[in-house]
Amino acid sequence: MIRLLAAAALFAVATASSHAGDLTPRGAFDRAFDWVKSDLMIDGYIVSRREAASHRATGKSGDTILGKVATLSPDGQSLKWGEETVAVGGHLTALPEYYFRGVEDGKIIIQLAWLYDNTDAAEALMQMYDATGEDRYLREADPILREAYSKVGPDGRYVLHLADQKPVYRAMSHAILMRGLDQYEKRSGEQWAADALRRMAEAYEHSTEGTWNHWTNSFMGMLIAARFGLVDDETLARMNHNFDEFIDQIKSQKGVIPYIMNAKDERWPAHKRTYQSYDLLLLLRLVQMDDRFRQPVCEIFAAAFREAIKVNAKY
Repeated sequence: MIRLLAAAALFAVATASSHAGDLTPRGAFDRAFDWVKSDLMIDGYIVSRREAASHRATGKSGDTILGKVATLSPDGQSLKWGEETVAVGGHLTALPEYYFRGVEDGKIIIQLAWLYDNTDAAEALMQMYDATGEDRYLREADPILREAYSKVGPDGRYVLHLADQKPVYRAMSHAILMRGLDQYEKRSGEQWAADALRRMAEAYEHSTEGTWNHWTNSFMGMLIAARFGLVDDETLARMNHNFDEFIDQIKSQKGVIPYIMNAKDERWPAHKRTYQSYDLLLLLRLVQMDDRFRQPVCEIFAAAFREAIKVNAKY
């Protein structure tokens, strides 16, 4: 749903009518965002209902959930998790990205508030601001990004903690939040966003996990950090070489975007069909950040876009 919200923003145009009866792309976006706020937001932050094991932890009263014993109150309206008590809709102090959703079919539901949902929504709101010039879209993006930034650790790093895995720093996740803050600060001039961005840039550390998807997101974080003078020329040169290699791989696959970076890996290209559109969008975002990427991306765009259409036609 959040990706559809972003898609609606891409096609938005400025109109002057109220969104309740507005059949323009702007009206469609406003109605979609109203639904997100009413159905998915808790205290201004998007908490999805994804049922994947990585996004929610469940159990019965008395079970150990996310490392601590969880005991439900008699009325089911609060949860004692370890030594803390949290009401329905509240987040866990020790794990601030996890919210007590309530009880479903007798099971306690503790839900991950997925960072990417929130940054995608904030970026979509900023695209709407660009399309319409209406400040209300920036005002909606501000609390989302503030709350996302509140999840950053005292060392300035965002550490991803999926429900079924140990917490881990990945430059991809860190850089996605950096990108949202960067876009917001450029449009709003808000000092808190500039300070937050600088702090995260200083804490940024590149990683790829061996995939182009993670590399591209991380590269955008590096480009932001470079603006603060935090990246040496040799590192940037190596990353630019990697970018050229990525474009060459896409050309060799006639527009199919590889997932694995290492072409010598027997699994390469390990293409993920549902990633095609997103990976192409990431390349377009690189062009937005620096015009020197425009020509190489234009060279592969038509073929990669055709592949994206093929994938989406089947889903």
